[in-house]
Amino acid sequence: MNTKLLASTALAAIFAAAPAFANESLITQTEIGHTATVDQASGVAGYSVTTQKGVSNTAFVEQIDASDTASDGVANDSLIDQDGSDNIADVVQDALSEDANVSRVFQDGSDLMASVYQLGANTSKIDQASLGNVAEVTQMGELNDSYILQDGLEGTVTVNQGADASAWVPVEGHGGEEVHAGEEGAEEAHADEEGAEEAHADEEGADEEHADEEGADEEHADEEGADEEHADEEEGKPSAWRPSGSGSYGSISTVYQSGEDNVANIFQEGNYNISMLNQAGYGDTANIAQSGDDNDFDGFQAGTASNLNVTQIGFYNSAYVVQTSYDSLIDLSQDGEYNIADLTQNEADVGTMTVTQVGGYNDATVLQAGEDNLIDLLQEGYDNIADIDQTGSSSTIDVDQMSAGGLVKIVQGGGSDNEITISQMSTDAVAHVYQTGSGNIATVMQ
Repeated sequence: MNTKLLASTALAAIFAAAPAFANESLITQTEIGHTATVDQASGVAGYSVTTQKGVSNTAFVEQIDASDTASDGVANDSLIDQDGSDNIADVVQDALSEDANVSRVFQDGSDLMASVYQLGANTSKIDQASLGNVAEVTQMGELNDSYILQDGLEGTVTVNQGADASAWVPVEGHGGEEVHAGEEGAEEAHADEEGAEEAHADEEGADEEHADEEGADEEHADEEGADEEHADEEEGKPSAWRPSGSGSYGSISTVYQSGEDNVANIFQEGNYNISMLNQAGYGDTANIAQSGDDNDFDGFQAGTASNLNVTQIGFYNSAYVVQTSYDSLIDLSQDGEYNIADLTQNEADVGTMTVTQVGGYNDATVLQAGEDNLIDLLQEGYDNIADIDQTGSSSTIDVDQMSAGGLVKIVQGGGSDNEITISQMSTDAVAHVYQTGSGNIATVMQ
């Protein structure tokens, strides 16, 4: 959105003259019913700009830094610019490193939700349009980049870089006090004075989000010694806690989402991992997990009700995946080093493709189209190569290579109910199978 980019450029100029190591917040709201909350009480070098236009938008920003690192140049920097109505942006920046957190959220539409949690020197940009999209980013480590662009309906994107989503630890405060935490008897933060309760969450029975309402249930705030503040009750992970994990360094995640009802979940742990995903279908789901260093994923998904699961563990693994199918599945797992998978499932109805590579320097190129076809490929060892092309309908290919230097080349199509089974356990084994027609069965064991 060019208007947003121009706005961010102009607002960045405002900060150019900001004094070093000083909190600064600029909030500009127009139209009706907006709520903006900026908490910089736990830091000394936070920057924040919030501009809201339209109706009933909500922005929440919390910036934290440690006094012992602020002198080294820590600076939180957050820009939230919302148009439309009923949008929610929630940003928590916890700068416990020598460098700065940076977050940009641009939302233009209705019922959009963006949530960003940053621990360390990371960058996140979220640009949403249309209706009902949700984006959530968690970054733990340094020099990680996350870019999410959503321009569709009811899409969901979750990016996790360097954090263990199932293991959260309490936030210990700087100078001995807890930060955005709620212990019994602790003073409320992000809540209004004189007993007003804060709603900053979707919860049944609450009428407002990020708004003051007497008697409303409180979420994302402490209430009379409650243990949670700024909490996500459904997940049981209050923001009074932060994710644990080994962290991530120099990883990049980019997600572009259009279409409708698509879901993307990205998890990266390790260093210099790259993931790029483009979703443009309807009701598709992608789950991408990378652990280790220098792994690379590039995917395009534009089908209907299809699923894509990719797991890469180790070093220098690469996956390139295209899926434009109906009710189909691609399941890829690579564990080792320098493995390469190039998978394409186009115009396939109810197709299933499962590829597993364990070891190193294995290479799989798999193409599948047609209806109700299945490919199951396992390569375990080193320097194995598989080149598979299947069309037709109701056909099956099952290949196991569990040695080194094996080669399999298969072309199957033009009919239905064909089967190929290959099992190669010896070094440097080679199998070529070309099968057309219908009702054929080929079996190779070496």
